[in-house]
Amino acid sequence: MARNAAQVFESIAKERLLGPVDLENAKTRWDKPNRPNLESAQHCVKWLVTNHFITPFQAEHLLLGKSDALRIDEYVVREKVVDGPFAGGFIGTDSLNRQVVIQLGNSAPTASGSKTPNLDELKKTISLLDKVENNHLQKAVGCGVHQGRAFIAWQWWEGCSLGTAMTKKGKVQPQKACRIFATVLAGAQSLHEAGLRVGKVDLDSVFLAIEPGKGEGRVVKLLGPGIQPDWVNGDVRLGLLSHQDEVYSIGKAMYRAITGSAVSEDGKMRAPVASLTPDIPEHLAEFLDQLTDPDPAIRFTDAKVAGKALRILIATEEGESTGGKDQDPLAEVKPAVNSNPATKDDSEIGEDGQDWLSGKISTLLEKAGITPRELVFLSAGALATVMFLLLGLWLVGDLMPLIALGLGAMGGYYLNAWLAKRTQAE
Repeated sequence: MARNAAQVFESIAKERLLGPVDLENAKTRWDKPNRPNLESAQHCVKWLVTNHFITPFQAEHLLLGKSDALRIDEYVVREKVVDGPFAGGFIGTDSLNRQVVIQLGNSAPTASGSKTPNLDELKKTISLLDKVENNHLQKAVGCGVHQGRAFIAWQWWEGCSLGTAMTKKGKVQPQKACRIFATVLAGAQSLHEAGLRVGKVDLDSVFLAIEPGKGEGRVVKLLGPGIQPDWVNGDVRLGLLSHQDEVYSIGKAMYRAITGSAVSEDGKMRAPVASLTPDIPEHLAEFLDQLTDPDPAIRFTDAKVAGKALRILIATEEGESTGGKDQDPLAEVKPAVNSNPATKDDSEIGEDGQDWLSGKISTLLEKAGITPRELVFLSAGALATVMFLLLGLWLVGDLMPLIALGLGAMGGYYLNAWLAKRTQAE
């Protein structure tokens, strides 16, 4: 137990909870003259929390003298996860101050018949996952053994799971849910093609992340993909579900998001989607009924087939609602308060902006009866004419007068030809 403020700062320095600059800044600010309770550990810890140097979770462990629990290998522990797929794990930061979530196993993976921790298979799986090119998959950034328990450190972001977001509204609007789960199915397809498994997917496995530089929109992330730890017996298994069963679990999560009702564990208790959500488009209802059908022979066989079918349906529905104008089925939905957004890449935003601008320019040219080629010549002629007028203000010059005269003549010629053409056409 920390007896005074000095011991609090010693523990922070020992476990490297703060960098050298931040630690020195905190000590300097705390040691100001005439501060009451200057030596009190409790007042010091409370002040550190209030000024955001440490978290309440860290403060509690510092006061109890358990600062060694605030570091797992190279990672600084900041708070405990109480729900979701990483319940029992910890939110922390790595050596570069990037946020991670640390998932602990029940025991250390061991080679068959050996008591020595063996992380080879786990590291191999993490390496395979790292090579999967899909920005919507959570990636593992490291692994190790801590106090006899294996752990995996994953990327982490600000945001919330789809399950948490739904507690406010109960349902997700069908079109938004389709975009979200089209992204999830695309992630599952990427994993399957890399020889990895998705595992069981539920609403807490789908995360709506706020990524730096991505604006107000949320980015859909599939949490904990590719690795299904079963460390009770010292194994790391890559999942026991078939590809079709994994797609079925995605379908059940989508069904829950749209209807607000859950499919029973055995899959037999499931009301038709249209009966629970009357406003859902007919084709989307039929798709979701097939995705969650109790009969495996009727369900989709893999993520690629299901994802393609869903993207076609999204494009069809949005094409009808926008008068036939094409839209990206994974385009970002900017979330209003308590909304459930989907995702879109920065590159897509730029391309949409260029398409809009090109369309506006083309419309104006059509109204004026000017072709793009004529616009170029008119612009050149206008520029040359301006140069010719400015030439009259110049008192000296070498080749510039000749060039200006030539450009002015060329501009005048094309301008005259265009006017003649317009007059003839009328």
